[in-house]
Amino acid sequence: MPSSSSSSAQHARQALANQLREIRLQAGLSAKELAARAGWHGNTKVSKIEHGTRPASADDVRAWCQVCGVPPQRTDELLAEQQSMAGTWVTYQRLNRAGLRQAQLSVRPIYDRTSLIRAYQSRTLPGLIQTAGFTTTSLEQVRIRQGV
Repeated sequence: MPSSSSSSAQHARQALANQLREIRLQAGLSAKELAARAGWHGNTKVSKIEHGTRPASADDVRAWCQVCGVPPQRTDELLAEQQSMAGTWVTYQRLNRAGLRQAQLSVRPIYDRTSLIRAYQSRTLPGLIQTAGFTTTSLEQVRIRQGV
């Protein structure tokens, strides 16, 4: 599901991570050197941020940019991306915590007003022709992938 909220959030996190890694490499620093100069213990934090398994906080981005000598304008751009990514991730987590019922109810009026739906999905059946068993199994697989 490449367009799902979770994959969008993960994509945004990884995009920022890739930029930070490139900045570190351009500065000629190893992960260990960056961590030491930023005052972080070991290089685990750097590795997790660069691999997208840990989100970079605004403070992390600021420290990263300062250590690597990133110009203020570029730092501001990265901070804006971090803020956007953080908002996407929080929204997704909040949606899952509350369950999908509210999310589904929130789009119900749009669905009720819709007179024509065109969809193409090469990996699954369109929602209107899915059986209860198929839908249950599909949602269970999503839950397992998300570790919920």
